[in-house]
Amino acid sequence: MGTSGADYMQYIVADECTVPEESHDNFSEHLILMPGSMILNDHKQSARYALEKCEDVNRGMYGLSEDVFVFACFNQSYKITPEVFELWCKILNEVEEQGGKSVLWLLRFPPAAEENLRAEAQKLGVDPER
Repeated sequence: MGTSGADYMQYIVADECTVPEESHDNFSEHLILMPGSMILNDHKQSARYALEKCEDVNRGMYGLSEDVFVFACFNQSYKITPEVFELWCKILNEVEEQGGKSVLWLLRFPPAAEENLRAEAQKLGVDPER
């Protein structure tokens, strides 16, 4: 995380992980440091099920067997560069070539982004369902 440098931005919400103490002086904004993680989500609005207590979570609920390794990235789609996505596909292919099983879980994107990523995965030799 870095400073915006904008004179109209007075504050940035962060934590000690994203902005270590030695970097505080590099910010033009006042830092509001949150304990733990500064990642904010409002699951009450977009994913109410995330608030429900579920004691019996297991891989089978997501169609995964115990021998599948899950790679995951929960960034927005615009942060996934072609070079990074190509590398992820190479890793998925390498795991399969070595006799392993793996999938890549991504944050749900707008349909057009999902279609584009699935098409690109297929071009790179990865089953789009992985």
